[in-house]
Amino acid sequence: MIRKLLEQQGIKMSDQEFNEVMEETQNDIRENHIKLGVRTSKDYLLRVAIIYYGISKSI
Repeated sequence: MIRKLLEQQGIKMSDQEFNEVMEETQNDIRENHIKLGVRTSKDYLLRVAIIYYGISKSI
């Protein structure tokens, strides 16, 4: 589902890139939302994934 939403945004990545982006996204949400008891919206998840994708491409 998440991969499909990213592809609709024009972001295509390999399986390895997707796994890395999702791992960093999960870590971010865990640290900044779950530990604080804040719910995470789908829009926030996509924004974070797009940010981490951009970071992974710039390295």
